[in-house]
Amino acid sequence: MKLNVILVAITLLAGLSGCQAGKTHLPITISTEVNPEGWSPDVQSGDELTFIGEYEPKENRIRFLDPGAVGVKSPRRLHWRIYFSVETGPHSLKMISRYLEPAEAAVLVKLPAVSKYIERVNASSDGQRTVSYPQLSLHEVYAGKVPQEFAKLDAQKTIVGVFCDNLGKFTQNLSVAYTVTPDRKPAPLLPGMVAVFTGEIHLNRPEFNYHQREEKKIHHFNLKLTGTRPIKVGLDEKTARRVFVEEINRAKGPLSDICKRRGLTFQFDGQEPTLSWVDRQIVMSDLITPHPPFSFEPLPYATVELVIDPETGKPERIVFIPRAYASPPD
Repeated sequence: MKLNVILVAITLLAGLSGCQAGKTHLPITISTEVNPEGWSPDVQSGDELTFIGEYEPKENRIRFLDPGAVGVKSPRRLHWRIYFSVETGPHSLKMISRYLEPAEAAVLVKLPAVSKYIERVNASSDGQRTVSYPQLSLHEVYAGKVPQEFAKLDAQKTIVGVFCDNLGKFTQNLSVAYTVTPDRKPAPLLPGMVAVFTGEIHLNRPEFNYHQREEKKIHHFNLKLTGTRPIKVGLDEKTARRVFVEEINRAKGPLSDICKRRGLTFQFDGQEPTLSWVDRQIVMSDLITPHPPFSFEPLPYATVELVIDPETGKPERIVFIPRAYASPPD
């Protein structure tokens, strides 16, 4: 009899212990102020900024972590291109579009037809939309120095359309930086190092547009690095994922109640959490309800975040984020 009492007591204690382990000790907040892209306010090319980043030695790049991206403004440049079609077979045409090199464009704009086109566009209230594009021969465009790639074409008879990106637009250009290339290193940059970086960000080779830099394999942004303060990160991504799943499962009760009050169904598997940095803290996030199906009308759903101190690796709080999704119109 005494043995049975002892066993029952042990079972009750174990049950109480299990219940306690299943409860979260973390505060849960409900937030609607979310910047899903993790962008900072836009900066001007040449501005100094401070951010958290991770050094990637293979490409000699610093990847933005907090913020996750930076909008960089710069004066608009005129980028000229030609477009035309060539026959590739019976009843078959190939469209060709090619940007001109800066030196080629400098010659092009001096042609009378192009000069008049520029004047008409600048005088128009709606830019290029109501102004006919110049039609010139390849020979005229390249002043007789046709690139080798067009050597098989009859340069005198091949007529091309001429178009200019940004002509008639006087606002600044906005590019998005996800990585930057440091031009100098005031302190050693170790592989995978996470740090607070300070420096001036510059649009690289602004005489080329995005497509030209991509084609020439030129990186898009430089960073004149002036300061580096390494951050000790106390856990890797695999560990962060595990901690995230454990903590959200511990908070299942209160999170389910929040979902229920909002007419949502709690559903969490933690299979595809996302790691990001926000306000110098690690944030793990994932869906906590089913994602809405196709609908033109906004439908509610929710995500959940676990905020972790990067140095200690300890979770600090849980954030419930109500959201809405609508499919884009056809």
